[in-house]
Amino acid sequence: MPQRNVRRPVGKSSKVYAIEQVQCLYPREAWILLYEGILEGPGPATSGIRVSKRYGLRYDPAKSGLSSDSWACTPKRRICYSQVEFGDWGGKRNPSDLIPIRTDQVFAWEDGLIVLTDAVVRSQCGT
Repeated sequence: MPQRNVRRPVGKSSKVYAIEQVQCLYPREAWILLYEGILEGPGPATSGIRVSKRYGLRYDPAKSGLSSDSWACTPKRRICYSQVEFGDWGGKRNPSDLIPIRTDQVFAWEDGLIVLTDAVVRSQCGT
């Protein structure tokens, strides 16, 4: 995955994405569940996020062309995502929940999903 922009810092009341779960797949694919919400309690190790949406994101560098499903995809279909229900894929949270999450798993909403995916796949999947 090519190097992307540097992550932006986030502060209290910032709109953010927060990683819920990452599943690294073979050979360089990833499945990521993430939240969108507002940062309410930034801290050095953990932060509090008031969640509003939940997404499923798949990354596959070998994909190209248009997606045949309802997922939004970046050009060449390497990153596809869609809003998912809070209870899907074993989810236990609800909209408006305040959840604790590791600060290193929080990304500025303005960075977008490409920066998030690049950072997560590099750090957690070793590609």
